[in-house]
Amino acid sequence: RWFSFERVYGDPQWKTRLILNAAFELTGDEIEKRKKKYSKLSKELSEPGPEIILAATEASCVDTTLWFTQKELEGNRNKLNTLIACGQFTMCFNLLEYFEKFIHNENYKDDYNAYDERTQRQLDQLHAALLEDWNKFKKDPYWMVNELNNTEK
Repeated sequence: RWFSFERVYGDPQWKTRLILNAAFELTGDEIEKRKKKYSKLSKELSEPGPEIILAATEASCVDTTLWFTQKELEGNRNKLNTLIACGQFTMCFNLLEYFEKFIHNENYKDDYNAYDERTQRQLDQLHAALLEDWNKFKKDPYWMVNELNNTEK
């Protein structure tokens, strides 16, 4: 697996097409690293808030497993829901980060302008929807998993 990762991540052709979606990405330490590395990220993304940091930290501590004990599945913020929620808000974050780095970045405006109007409009609509979801995640990292599970807090 690592050989494949190295091949893909080491290939410059994939640089703007590759997004890692790992549970640890929005833990406190990783956020601080990202702030130093990508100082131009919006405050919206560089400060995800304590709820997301807590959920990401909990998810990153879950062992790789094929099953959970009954106790681990109790409550709406159980281990499985935490992993799912973390995957949801991390993917949302990563897509927004991608927009900021490569689509709405001044250095790549010619790339964005090369798209036809319909594609630009669709990208802008996707970005707006992602921002809306991100703001919901910042308030409650479990909102989507709860909605999908048809449960309440």
